[in-house]
Amino acid sequence: MNRFGPSLSVLRRSEVIEERNEWAEWSRLIDPQCPKAGYEMYWYNKFTKATQFNEPDWQEVWKIRVRRSSVVPGKMTNYTEYYDSRLQANFFRNHATKQYTCAPS
Repeated sequence: MNRFGPSLSVLRRSEVIEERNEWAEWSRLIDPQCPKAGYEMYWYNKFTKATQFNEPDWQEVWKIRVRRSSVVPGKMTNYTEYYDSRLQANFFRNHATKQYTCAPS
């Protein structure tokens, strides 16, 4: 598999099969008419319109989100809260684990 995905014409006939808050603008899609086995599922970015067969680099996705987001002032001590205006959603960074999440645990 490679980083490049199907064309926009394939995108138009495809269906979303999975979305998660932590994936931000990325979704998994399936092309029900795909003629080549192993290439029916792919990733799609709704902002950039990029399609790719490889799973996104999640560390890079989070870096991009942090750059475009603002810190939300608050009383949480174990987490930094951010607001992503593009997605109109909050997310958090755990100070101990250095991991990002859509909801603090």
